[in-house]
Amino acid sequence: MQMFNDCIADLGLREIDRIGARFTWTNQQASPTQSVLDRVLVSPEWDLRCPLASLRAITRIGSDHVPLLLSSSDERPPIP
Repeated sequence: MQMFNDCIADLGLREIDRIGARFTWTNQQASPTQSVLDRVLVSPEWDLRCPLASLRAITRIGSDHVPLLLSSSDERPPIP
């Protein structure tokens, strides 16, 4: 795990903040386990080209994963 974290640091990768769901996975039990398994990392070069990029978690009923929608548009989507 340390090698992975070192690689992210060496490359200068940054995580794009997610809008929407707090977690991206659940085991769908009565007392659920919830976790953030899915993330989007971008390089400094990509970040410079798409400074207004956003990441939105989309609600999906019946699935244990929350799909993520990455937008690199010039306009950030409105926060509900």
